[in-house]
Amino acid sequence: MGGVYTTRPAGSSDSAFACFQQGTPAYTASINADGSASFANGSFVVNSAGIIQTNLYSSGTLHLDSTGSFNGPKVVLSAIDGSGVFSGTVAATQGAGNYVNLQPNGLIISRGGNGGVLYTGRNGSSGADVITFNDSGAATFTGNITAGNVSDIKFKENITDAHPQLDDVVTLGSSLKNWDWKEEAPLNEELKSKRFLGLIAQEAEEVCPSLTYEVGEGKDSYKAINHDILVMKLLGAVAELKAEVEALKAK
Repeated sequence: MGGVYTTRPAGSSDSAFACFQQGTPAYTASINADGSASFANGSFVVNSAGIIQTNLYSSGTLHLDSTGSFNGPKVVLSAIDGSGVFSGTVAATQGAGNYVNLQPNGLIISRGGNGGVLYTGRNGSSGADVITFNDSGAATFTGNITAGNVSDIKFKENITDAHPQLDDVVTLGSSLKNWDWKEEAPLNEELKSKRFLGLIAQEAEEVCPSLTYEVGEGKDSYKAINHDILVMKLLGAVAELKAEVEALKAK
């Protein structure tokens, strides 16, 4: 069998093959006896365990592709600063318009078509989807959402007493409906499979316009209920109802 063979003592990590640039002692590539390899003076290394190490420094990219063609790499690493610490872009692509970019300033997820799920949070025990973000701008949360609401008086002006709420709440209560969700509803499959109880946004809007708001833009937009305002109206209605009861007791 023809070829070139190089041997080194057992356990040695010495170079079995090395290339040097003319006029300089620094090698540009080496293949070592333990199976490791180094290229461009250590900027790209495959160690004896098969682990790939690379330094992109302030420029350069690393492409990973399962097909071997590298025409449309599945993962791209790009360095964009000169600090010696990677702070570039991690990009994974699959098809036109479908990609995930992890950048120093945040995570960008793109879908090629409308209506696709950008992010899904899944319960590890039940396997149920508990959080979804769609590329239409819709988001679904199956549990409670906790957020810090600003309510300090120093940020408010033109403060007045709220209008009577009891009549509105009674009207809204008489408008409660049960329904099944259509397939195109911007909800996850678990929620769409359940029968719901609640208000119809268009009907609630006739009672109190501030109870509803628009989600999205154009033909894909839809109305939603502002439950924070609904709770405030309920608080006002309870106070008014108590005052009426107290007035009856006093007679």
